[in-house]
Formats: sequence, structure tokens, C-alpha cells
Amino acid sequence: MSLRGVYRRIGMPHEEIDGVPIWYEERGDLAGPPLVALHGGILTFQRSFGDVLPWLTEGRRVIGVELQGHGHTPDTGRAMSIERFADDVAELIDRVAGGGPVDVWGYSLGALTATSLAVRHPGKVRRLVLAASNIRTDGYHPEITAPEQDDPRLPTEGEFATWKADYESVAPDPAGLLPFSSACSRSCTTSPAGPLRRSVRSPSHVPRGRRPRLCPPRPRRRDARSLS
Repeated sequence: MSLRGVYRRIGMPHEEIDGVPIWYEERGDLAGPPLVALHGGILTFQRSFGDVLPWLTEGRRVIGVELQGHGHTPDTGRAMSIERFADDVAELIDRVAGGGPVDVWGYSLGALTATSLAVRHPGKVRRLVLAASNIRTDGYHPEITAPEQDDPRLPTEGEFATWKADYESVAPDPAGLLPFSSACSRSCTTSPAGPLRRSVRSPSHVPRGRRPRLCPPRPRRRDARSLS
């Protein structure tokens, strides 16, 4: 039986989009305004947002999406890009959220995807929260991409081990993390340029910190208030 057939048989929520069975999960008030939550690179929806779901779901219908190759969603070998991820999310919004507009909270890779979604499909996005997102590909601190990889903002070995365990516990191919993460890094390191970002018309909130770390967010309630 194909993976898509297994998903259908066990009732796992998914939508097949461009040949990829995109997994999603709904939490909170199903009658509330929809909020699409987009995780960070190689992370699951639960790892990225689990700590804040108790208050993020208050009065909202939270739709957690796992992009191609992340968490429950398999990497089918389809070429990856931020734009493709954004188009997948746009199609999912059509199918499960009535075409929008929806609020979108993106973290890291999810924030880049959310930005591309707002540019490519502006009618589907009401408001944005963009966390841990760069504006240009040269916007990283040089220590982040240095060969030493010893900057304190980078994930620790313990954090990466936790993420690996998360992946292995739900991924269709538990042994596929390292090949997938390498392919995703090569394909999805570009980000919308400054002029492209300025073309976003949706109201946007960009949380900032003195030394933001490249690990799952700990959003604040005041960040969520920007979606009210």
C-alpha cells in the first residue's frame, strides 16, 4: 500500500498537493478565526509551537502544517523551494480554510514560507507574525555560517538530538533526516529580498530580541495580540 493509502486508511489528516501528502493538525476552537502555524526547518509542528498552544488556541482555530519532508509529511523527492512550500500552504488554505484570508505565524523556515505566501497569494493572508526570519541571504551574522559552528545562537548537540528524536518518532522514513536536511538546506536557504518583503501588504509583526537563537520560539502573548 502506498503512503497515501496508509494515511487514508488510518485517518491521518492530510491533503495530497502536487504529489506530496501534506500533513496538518487542527487545534483549538474550530469555529474561531483560522491561524496557520508554520514550523522551523527540520522541526515538527509540535516542537515549534507545543509550548504555546494552550494560549495560542484561545478563541482560534490553529492549523499546524508540516511542510514537505518535515515531521509526518514525507519527502517525495520533489524539488524543494520556499516558493513551492508557499504554494502548498496556499492550496491547503483553499481546501481546509475556505480559501482564507487566514492569520499566519511562521518561525524561521516557516516565516520565509509565510512571507512568500503573502507575496504570491496576498488574498489568502490576513495578518502575519514572522519570527527568526532574515530579510536577505546576506542578513545572517557571519558567526552563524562560519565553519567553526560554535556560536551560542546555534542549536546545541542536545537540542539537535531532541529534534532528531522528534523526526524519527513520526517521519515516514525515520532514517532520512540527514539526507533530507542537506537537500532542504541547499534548496531553501534563499529568502525574499528587501524589495520583495516591502511588497507584503498584510499587517505584519516581527518579534525581535537582542540575541535570538536558532531554536524553537517562545512567543509572547503580546505577539499573538497582533493577530487580534
